[in-house]
This record gives sequence, structure tokens and C-alpha cells, in this order.
Amino acid sequence: MALSWICSSVFSQEDCELNYDGNGDGVVNVVDILGVLAEFGLDCWDDVSACQGQEAINFFGENYPLIEVESQCWFSRNLKSAQYANGDSIVSGLTNEQWTTVGEGAFFSYAESFGQEPDESCLVQFEIGHLYNGFAVLDERELCPSGFHVAGVADWETLISNTGGEFMAGHNLKASPDNVIPWNGSNSYGFNALFGHSRSGSTGNYNCSSNYPRGYYWTSTETGVNQMQYYLFWEELFTVESDDTEKSVGYAVRCIKD
Repeated sequence: MALSWICSSVFSQEDCELNYDGNGDGVVNVVDILGVLAEFGLDCWDDVSACQGQEAINFFGENYPLIEVESQCWFSRNLKSAQYANGDSIVSGLTNEQWTTVGEGAFFSYAESFGQEPDESCLVQFEIGHLYNGFAVLDERELCPSGFHVAGVADWETLISNTGGEFMAGHNLKASPDNVIPWNGSNSYGFNALFGHSRSGSTGNYNCSSNYPRGYYWTSTETGVNQMQYYLFWEELFTVESDDTEKSVGYAVRCIKD
């Protein structure tokens, strides 16, 4: 009884499977207590998966399946939320001029077509997710649900390292021709990287042409007062490239578990 109290008080995690009768003599005694003390401070969650058994998360009515890549737990689709995590609305519906000067968090979706005649490739973009400017990514109200965050450079570099390295990760992470929204990758890890293009920070223009598909993803990593890092997937390349650009640009966002 005393030993059980000590274990529950010290470890405070019912899922830790410690062998109290360490020497197998059928009696829990001082020898076994010493064995318990030897395990003090060990991480009891070593065998728990990155997503801790969670297969999906619902965030403001959108369902986001989760995937595990080694020790990481990622959304397997782009963020498509019109609200910050605290419920506040994110600015949207901006004209080209307004987009370039807004200076605060904003998003764009193809639903804001500005009267353009939609074509098939543009309609696909609406299903892919929203494009957010860098100000929205950095807003303290946060884009991702509680327990998740917009992936930073370190998160992306770990992902790339674990999915084939710089020369193959792009191919392995891109959606495949067999996916609901297809691209030309193998999607070996279920990440479903997609072409989503971007919205210009200098003109506000959005090009949804499928002639030269690109997938742009923000990180939460700043590289200067007005600059942030992003990652780029190419139609014709197996690589994932990284660069930085102005916060006024609109790119896709992926969330990763804290």
C-alpha cells in the first residue's frame, strides 16, 4: 500500500508501467523500492505516439486529420480557418490595394473572387485552404488550435530530414495523383503538400493558374523586421526550398503539435 502511494505520488501518471516486484520473488520489499527510485525522473511517455492516439482535430467546423512523422504530429491538410484560436475573426475580403497596406493579420480564399470568372483550377484552390499574410501567422491570438502552433523553421527542417532529405522530401511530401486533390508527388507520409500559389504583398494579385503550380508555406520564423521564412514545393522538382519574403505576402499554413 505504501509503495503504491509512493509510486502514484512520485510519478503522477497512471500509464507508467513499472515493475514493482523487480526481483520476481513475489514480495514487494525494500529491494523493489530501490528499483522504483532508480526509475525516478524517467519520461513515462516514451512509448506514446506523437499524436498521442489522436487521429484528427475539429477546429471551427473544419476537420483536420493528423499524421505522425517520427516524433512530430502534423495537420495533413492546409489551415482553412476564418478565426483566430480565441474566436476573433481574421480580416478578409480585402481588395488588392487593401491587401498590400493592411498591416495586420488577414487571409484570402478563392471565395473572394472579385467578380472574376472562375475556372476549374481556381475552384480547386478554395478546397485546398486559405492564404494568410505573415501578420496573421505572428498574431498573439494564434492561428492554430490549442496544443498546436504554426510550424517554424526547426519543425520544417526536422520534417525534411525525416522524409528523404533536401533532395527527395519534396516528392515524398507532395500529394500523389491518386489523392482527392492530386499533385505529382508520392505522398509517402500522408502529408498532402499541395499547390496553393500565393497572394502578392506588393500588388495584391492572386494567380490561380495551374500552368506553373507552386506550394508556398509560411513558417513562424522571422528573419527581419518585415521578413519571414517560408518553404516552397515545386511541380517539377523533388526538393523543398526555403527563402524569406515580406510579411504582406499570402501563403498557406500548416499546424504542428507543440
